[in-house]
Amino acid sequence: MRTLFRQELVLWIALTGALCALFFPGWYHSQVPAFRDGYHFYYPQAVWLEQSARRGELFPTWNPNEGLGVSVAGQPSAALYYPLRVLWFLPGLTLPQRYTVFMLVHLLLAAAGVNYAARSLNLRPGPRWLAAIAFTFSCPVVFQHSNLIFLCSAAWLGFAAGAGIRLLQLPIHQFRAIRGPWIASCVVFAGSVSCMMLAGDPHTAANTLIIAGLAWNVLAVRTFHHRFLLAKHLRDAHPNTGVGAARAAGWLIASCSLIAATTAVQWIPAYRWAKHSSRVKQASVARLDATLPGWNSTPQPVVSHRVYDFSLSPWHLTTVAWPTLGGHFIPRNGRLFALIPAEGRMWIPSLYFGCIPCCLVLHSLSRPRGPGWWLCMLMLVSWLFAIGNYSLVWLIREMSQGLGLIAWANQLPPDHCASLYGLLNYLCPTYSAFRYPAKWTTWFALGCSLLAAWQWNQLESQRSLVLTRITKWLMAISLIGLTACVAGWAMIVSGNAPNLDPWLESIADDRLLGSPTAKDIARSCIWAFALPAFVIACVFGRWGLRNWQWLPWITLIEMACVANHWLIFAPPPLADAHGPTRDAFVWSSPSTDPAQLGKLTTLQTPALHATQSIEPVALFQLRSWLVRHDQLTAHQPNLDEVLSAVGVTHRRVEVQSAKRPAYAWQPIPGAAALCELLETGATLSESSLNWQWHGSCQLEVSLRCDEAQTLIIRQFNDGGWQIADKLSKQRYEIAESPLFIEVQLPAGAHELSMDRKWLW
Repeated sequence: MRTLFRQELVLWIALTGALCALFFPGWYHSQVPAFRDGYHFYYPQAVWLEQSARRGELFPTWNPNEGLGVSVAGQPSAALYYPLRVLWFLPGLTLPQRYTVFMLVHLLLAAAGVNYAARSLNLRPGPRWLAAIAFTFSCPVVFQHSNLIFLCSAAWLGFAAGAGIRLLQLPIHQFRAIRGPWIASCVVFAGSVSCMMLAGDPHTAANTLIIAGLAWNVLAVRTFHHRFLLAKHLRDAHPNTGVGAARAAGWLIASCSLIAATTAVQWIPAYRWAKHSSRVKQASVARLDATLPGWNSTPQPVVSHRVYDFSLSPWHLTTVAWPTLGGHFIPRNGRLFALIPAEGRMWIPSLYFGCIPCCLVLHSLSRPRGPGWWLCMLMLVSWLFAIGNYSLVWLIREMSQGLGLIAWANQLPPDHCASLYGLLNYLCPTYSAFRYPAKWTTWFALGCSLLAAWQWNQLESQRSLVLTRITKWLMAISLIGLTACVAGWAMIVSGNAPNLDPWLESIADDRLLGSPTAKDIARSCIWAFALPAFVIACVFGRWGLRNWQWLPWITLIEMACVANHWLIFAPPPLADAHGPTRDAFVWSSPSTDPAQLGKLTTLQTPALHATQSIEPVALFQLRSWLVRHDQLTAHQPNLDEVLSAVGVTHRRVEVQSAKRPAYAWQPIPGAAALCELLETGATLSESSLNWQWHGSCQLEVSLRCDEAQTLIIRQFNDGGWQIADKLSKQRYEIAESPLFIEVQLPAGAHELSMDRKWLW
């Protein structure tokens, strides 16, 4: 026992050390993830939340400085009520360092969760650690450092899966004997899914409940087997036989009840805020004609979110064996998959989870048995969900267009009609609010890791590893691919392929990453084929290692080297030194800066422009109109009129530059104030109007008017505000408006307090 504890401790230290080495730029140099949302979304959000905490607001429910006001409580990505949010308040660290510690803790949690799931399968310590390392360092997990909430949810997947496995292994008779484990697994499962939701990822939480529903069907089949297929005397001997499905249904109902109760503080405001977005069908096209002077076009119809944008292309399956075959994307673009015309938007660059686990999975697929069969089903179903829009209809459409049958291909139904993810959206109508089929890749990585561990556990009675036919084929293909890629790289370096880079630029140019280069593609392919060939030669060759206990260590070293290709850090974004004052409300067109993405924002924090995961329809319409009409020129009176009505003080315009396009901030004349009396046709009498924010969730307005007036407050009207007059003790109703808060006030003096309602 002492030896086992010592081995476990050494592996934990090694795992932590490897993660700290990978995230060295974050905790030592105070840098942040440079790719995608980690840089432009979560870090700016963390800056604003830290500033709110310094003001004493640990749970700010509204951000008045972004867009036209944003419900922070309604944005699950803010994770206000996530228990591990306490890591953001660690003393003595900079914010980027806390960011890094937050990611490291969740990667260690992911390893602990998979270890728990493998223990639920009664696996030995070696296979358990192989599964934990393979999952933690797999690309579908470690790459989510660029999308923080998805990393948080992946950290709890193992615990949820372990709880489900323990339920499946309970005997379906002996009710009193299983009551304790039944309750324990229910609490662990509900706690894990609740943490996913509170961390800001309801999509993965919904996916986990779907897996739990499939597990219930497994128990239902077992119950049917015991009730109708066993001999009658066996049923008489066990009067409680056959209640397994009912008990599992009770387990699932109890778990869902616990989840709903513990996460109500998050999902209620999120649902209310989402009702204003295009994710909910009740949201209608906003009419802004009366609200915004200068609005001179019919609002564009709201296009519902394309839930299949981030579908995982089928050729990503090759990266299970060859990690970087799809190509690198940072620091220079070498993406091979970008050359495929049907390649969609990239969610993850690879599905790799280790060469040794891959060989074990391939060996297990030939003859799955027992729990291994169910793990194979989990792996297959999650992959079919992840490919989303890449269905049989899609394949027929692509082949028809390739043959020139374009008119016939246009008559085919939508691609998702023949996909498993499309079926899921039909069976669960509200599931369409989630947009990313590729998020199922974390479940795919979990299934593969556990399946590899299960296969090792089954073969561990043998003294050495067996070089199976599948492994031989993998070795042969890797050597052939390595030879071809080295030859191609040599041709490119020697200058024998001068027209290759211009051709790549013509077919696969990327606005953010640039066009891929032939040298980088060849280099990534060399690495992709060389690594598995080296590992297979070392482990499975006659001159290699034959001791099973070294497999977790080899996988740890290998996966740490590979994961280094998927991690990149950069200094945190800084404020625009040449911009307007920090309390300015600005508009920046996407044409000026890809990082801005056309957001209305203030400069209270550096580049605080994209902390909204759910966007109201009215704001979407406004931004779409601004993008279409902004020509980046100094003289645009119609555009300035709309911007001034919204309250924008500055916009970016293009200035002359001999070297490259340059931009400057131009003031908007007559920008409207936050609070204003709306002219109703009559001459306004003299009035005084003052306002002040107390924190982010309470606005105090004092005014005196000689006749009845309409007060307009330029904050988004989501129905979550209540306004009371401190002088008259009267509450005022807020008029319906697609954008702003409007209140009818009688003549006299008023001291208004505008506060957020509970759970909005």
